[in-house]
Amino acid sequence: MFDTFETNFETLLEETISAAHARSFNHDPEYQKKSYRMSEIHEELEALFENKNAKPTSRHWKLVREYFQLEQETYYPEHTATYMQAIFDCVRVFTKYGWLKE
Repeated sequence: MFDTFETNFETLLEETISAAHARSFNHDPEYQKKSYRMSEIHEELEALFENKNAKPTSRHWKLVREYFQLEQETYYPEHTATYMQAIFDCVRVFTKYGWLKE
């Protein structure tokens, strides 16, 4: 991967949001359980997409539906503030280093 503004931004944002997710994950057992299941589904579907000869089955479509259901169930408005703070932190860092104009 090339070292560009876009990749630097993506890396910083992902790391900051991952930290925010970890804080939420550690304080809510139900969120933890559902997030873990989403990870399992994601890994299985990703393996399917990486295999160019694979064909999705009805089981894969069920996994997709389950994933979206879990995604809806794990959305907590109170966690939105954590994610927004992560974005604000990224903008502050970029502004500090002159990567963004005020």
